[in-house]
Amino acid sequence: MTPLLRIRKILFWLSGILGGVVMGGFWLYSTMTLEKANSQLINGPWFTSELYGAETADPFTRTTVALSGLFALSKKETVYYTSISDDAGDLLDAGCNYQVTGMPLPSRWWSITLYDAEHFLVENTANRYAFNMKNLEMNKDGSFTINISRKPKDKNWLPAPKTGEGPEIFSLTLRLYNPADTIYSYLRDTPLPQITKGDCV
Repeated sequence: MTPLLRIRKILFWLSGILGGVVMGGFWLYSTMTLEKANSQLINGPWFTSELYGAETADPFTRTTVALSGLFALSKKETVYYTSISDDAGDLLDAGCNYQVTGMPLPSRWWSITLYDAEHFLVENTANRYAFNMKNLEMNKDGSFTINISRKPKDKNWLPAPKTGEGPEIFSLTLRLYNPADTIYSYLRDTPLPQITKGDCV
């Protein structure tokens, strides 16, 4: 066996071991993350956790925040809710139209942002990625309605992802900055926006 062939076999063997370690790590992380998901707080189509931004957060929660909540603030400043489904429990699909309706939330500032399947902002010609309490056009009764679709809408339009030919899932993040104490006390029961699915292409 030539030295070059011996080196190639050693590298192949090492890559196999490394691949096994990495896959094992992913499996362990996935398993533990699913177990931790049982501690999440569900509020309609939204979910959150008392551990988000908390000093007592476990390593798995910290990893989740690091991967999907870049620049997240501490629990003392902000409450984060995320939704990956509508009120009926179906995954949010960019091929469908949605309406997010609700009343202004008791906080110093709040916003709703749309992210693609990889948790990145969705590129669009309108350069619109979120709505907040200041730039929403409110309804006559004081409520708000955000229209999510690939085709432009006349009022409060949030563009959905257009990439890919099949289903394109997305998520919504609701941020409450300096929320009222009642939010912290009733994370499961605070009235949050409804997410209603309309027509699908």
